[in-house]
Amino acid sequence: MSRSPAGSVSARPPRGLTGLALVYYLAPALSRGWYWVTPGSTFALVTWLVMSLVLRLYVSYFANYNATYGSIGGVILLMLWLYWSGVALLVGAEIDSVIERAGAEPSADPDAGLARLTPLPRDARR
Repeated sequence: MSRSPAGSVSARPPRGLTGLALVYYLAPALSRGWYWVTPGSTFALVTWLVMSLVLRLYVSYFANYNATYGSIGGVILLMLWLYWSGVALLVGAEIDSVIERAGAEPSADPDAGLARLTPLPRDARR
C-alpha cells in the first residue's frame, strides 16, 4: 500500500506555510501584498509543530487523563490544543503586522532615531 506524496512528512511544512499565508492574506480587512512565506507564518508553523509535539509527549508519558477525567479527558486535551494553536496563529499575525507597520513608516531624516555623539575633548599633553 503506497502513500500519496501529499501526506508525506516533507510535504507538511510547505502546506502549513501556504495555509497560514492564506489566512494572513485573507483574514485582515485591508489590501495586502501576497507573500508565500512570511516571518509570522514561519514562527506560527514552528511554534505550532513544537507545541503539538510537546503536548503529544506530555500526554504519552506524564498525563493519564483517562483515569482522572474519563472520556471527557479527550475533550479537555482538544480544547488545550486548540487554545495554544490559536495563540501561535495570533502571535504570528502580530509579528507580520509589526514588520509591515515598521516598513510602512517612512522617516524624513535617516538619523532621526539616533542620538548625536559629541566628541570629548582630549587631554592636553603636559
